[in-house]
Amino acid sequence: MPEGEEDGYSLEGFDLPHVTIEVPASQIILIAQWQQEEMILAKLRQLSEARLLQLQDYLDFLLQKEESEHQSRFKSPT
Repeated sequence: MPEGEEDGYSLEGFDLPHVTIEVPASQIILIAQWQQEEMILAKLRQLSEARLLQLQDYLDFLLQKEESEHQSRFKSPT
């Protein structure tokens, strides 16, 4: 990668002259992780609109709780 850019990989295909795709390392995930994410997305697509809204609220709650716990772990005792 050019100076100052994230490391990654270059992909070239057969019978595609002068075509190179650069992929930053942060965009690369393990196949097992990708499969798990696809499985979760497939389940999400089966939910009704009402259940998706409930799930969104619950995820927001969990993220707030995670952030709160993260902040309390790194607070220095006074």
